[in-house]
Amino acid sequence: MKRRREKGRTDPIIQSERFFAFVTGTLVLSFIATLAVLSVHGEELWRTVSSSSLVIHLCHAFSTAATSLLTILRSGIVLFVLFLVPFGLVGFFDGLARGAFSAFSFTEKVTRKGRERLDFPASVPVFAVDSNHPIAFTAGIFRKRIFVSRKLVETLTHNELRCILLHEEGHVRLNHTLKRLILRNLLRPLLFIPGRKRIYREYQILTELAADRFAVTRGTDPILLAETLLKVAKMCRSAGPAVLPGFSGKEVSTRVAALVEGRTRRKWVRGVFACAAASLALLLSLAAAPTITPASNCLPGHGKSHSFMTVSFCAEIECGKCSICSLPLP
Repeated sequence: MKRRREKGRTDPIIQSERFFAFVTGTLVLSFIATLAVLSVHGEELWRTVSSSSLVIHLCHAFSTAATSLLTILRSGIVLFVLFLVPFGLVGFFDGLARGAFSAFSFTEKVTRKGRERLDFPASVPVFAVDSNHPIAFTAGIFRKRIFVSRKLVETLTHNELRCILLHEEGHVRLNHTLKRLILRNLLRPLLFIPGRKRIYREYQILTELAADRFAVTRGTDPILLAETLLKVAKMCRSAGPAVLPGFSGKEVSTRVAALVEGRTRRKWVRGVFACAAASLALLLSLAAAPTITPASNCLPGHGKSHSFMTVSFCAEIECGKCSICSLPLP
């Protein structure tokens, strides 16, 4: 059991799901923090140049235009940040409350006709509910439970039902319910971020892939799990659209390909990683920028039209050269 648990922790798909959630949250928070820093130190930071950073040197050509634009829009950015922070907090907690209430209402509606506890060895209780639809889902954040419809219990074989329940246990053990709720409401107030719904859909697919991988690490045959997914997807299509999350045509094909062929690379996953890394790098550079010591303007005699210069490190001070045009200081 200990070996299986360690294997689940080190599985690349499960780790990528966790990393995706962390990086996406970092992207949102660092983006908001970057706007806040720019609203306070924007003009000075955009005009700051460090001779030790090639990236800032390359961006310096745009600094003059950015400074002028930022000076004009600075008050607007301050108002925007002042509006964004309370609006985001209200939207985040409102979304958490609505999500928890809707999940509770859905669970009560499904289980209203009665439920029966199944004898299945899982870390949380498993209940069979009276429903003619092929549903299986997890509910609860603190008191987690797994629900499966009697239609699935009666239609699937014992091994197929075990695949479904182990998949749902993967959602429970990996805390996907809480992660989805938090991530969806983190992205909810940021209406100006393009592709935010696509980011959340990609994370949903990653959670399904991670839960499938969890079932495989617990001894499930990946081919049997893929066949069970196709069987349940066919039942969902006959019952109506969107009966179960993760069972649309594209999502099922992605999950089956991951189980059978091992194809798990997602273009949008790499894109989100890149955006989050760039946003975090920008935030860290802006956080470090106020420690740079500004000096006087670059002298006209240097033959350059720079409007600002800095001497940021001891080595530059000792060499006595302008950090912009590299000519000796007077």
